[in-house]
Amino acid sequence: MPINIYKKGEINSHVNKYKAKIGYSALFVLILAVIALFFKSNKQWCIPNDDTSLLLSLHNLFFIPILVSAFVFDRIGTTIIALLAAIASILTFAPPTESVSNLFIASVSVRVAFFIVIGYMAGRFAEIARANTAEWQSLLQVSRSINSKLELDETLEEIIDRSVALSSADACSIQLLDTNLDLYYAKTKGLSDQFIEAGSKIIRDNPDMKKSLSGDDVIITSVRKANNLKHRDIILEEGIQAIMSIPLRHADDIVGILNLYRKKRFGFKKRDKQLADAFAEHAVIAIQNANLYANIRNNYLETVKALTRAIEARDSVTHGHSERVMRISVAMAKVMKLSPQDIQTIEFGSMLHDIGKIGLDAEILDNSENMTIDEKMMLEMHPMIGKSIIEPVEFLRPCLPIVLYHHEYWDGSGYPEGLKNGQIPHLAHIVSVAESFDHEVNDGVKRKKPLEALMIMKGDNGVKYDPEMLRWLEKALRMLGDIPAPAKDKIEETATIAS
Repeated sequence: MPINIYKKGEINSHVNKYKAKIGYSALFVLILAVIALFFKSNKQWCIPNDDTSLLLSLHNLFFIPILVSAFVFDRIGTTIIALLAAIASILTFAPPTESVSNLFIASVSVRVAFFIVIGYMAGRFAEIARANTAEWQSLLQVSRSINSKLELDETLEEIIDRSVALSSADACSIQLLDTNLDLYYAKTKGLSDQFIEAGSKIIRDNPDMKKSLSGDDVIITSVRKANNLKHRDIILEEGIQAIMSIPLRHADDIVGILNLYRKKRFGFKKRDKQLADAFAEHAVIAIQNANLYANIRNNYLETVKALTRAIEARDSVTHGHSERVMRISVAMAKVMKLSPQDIQTIEFGSMLHDIGKIGLDAEILDNSENMTIDEKMMLEMHPMIGKSIIEPVEFLRPCLPIVLYHHEYWDGSGYPEGLKNGQIPHLAHIVSVAESFDHEVNDGVKRKKPLEALMIMKGDNGVKYDPEMLRWLEKALRMLGDIPAPAKDKIEETATIAS
């Protein structure tokens, strides 16, 4: 069984629970001994020397704490309780010292051995039952995760965690094949960055391990003793002594490999192989679901893009505006390390943020710089029109705050509700900043360069925009290559590459 690692507080909790279990079991044995002694000492219940049936019945009482302890201890703990029960049984029914015979000593020895064997077997069977229960619960949890989560990354992480927790493995990885049929690590646990960098070539350059890509299970029981194993130094430097690679099969195709690694110990158990096969099947289902969801999502996104292009075709100035806003908004969300769900919401919301303009006359859009008060009021209604358009579409409802509030400003001067500071939904303010940047760069007679536009927006720090949000915008633009990195960053980057 794997060794669990606990924090200090958890260690104290487990020690206290273990002490309590020992105390209860020992107390149980003591109580039984006291009861048996009472029967023996009371004249009315004195056991005749020839009444072996009653003596045997009282001896059997001491099997009760053994069976009870099997439910709370492992095989070692149960064996200790069995030994205590045997000692209590002997002390309770031992004859006077002068009458001890060789036959009694032999019977006592057999009884002690019998108690210990019963204790060990009961503890072992209880361990197996608990292990089976834990495995079924973990497989059930993974199945629920697959059914409840459509993001591949989250499901694979749960499969990795469960594989390491239930098997005798010390590390685990799931490698998938990309469009060029090259392996890449989709998820890992317990492996260093150096090993991950060399991981694909370890399989590619070793014919025996490459068999996993042909659909065969590959088990290396000893890395040191494996013949013709290339990159052995990289594997041993990681501390890996044994490897088990299980192919991930989808119909007749191999989509990846589930790898289990053992450190400081050799070989894998038969149960590890069975668990790995079960988790591999779950991983394939997760990959299928994720790919199916990704295809549906991409189809939705392409439909949304086609709709926004149709809207923007009415105004040549704003042509491509929504896709550019989406590009910057998604980059900001990624550098901010938002959740996959939030990134998807931003992706759709930024594409649809101006969908309400479909309800405006073309004259208003064409005269955006010289509008009358009435025309300006109509323009400022487009967020509410957009909300009414997408609200009936269930999967787009998370985008409603973006569509409705992407024109709200930090100082409360925006529309339609004049929200300010923390009142503005976080995702909506991301899209608002990205849209303002695109307007500075691409709208108007005098279009500005990206760095110049960023400096102008920084002048509105704390007025129109959250200062923290502008820092994320700058990082996103650097990541996209729209603005150059500062000289200091370039020097540090050069030094990193050189090292």
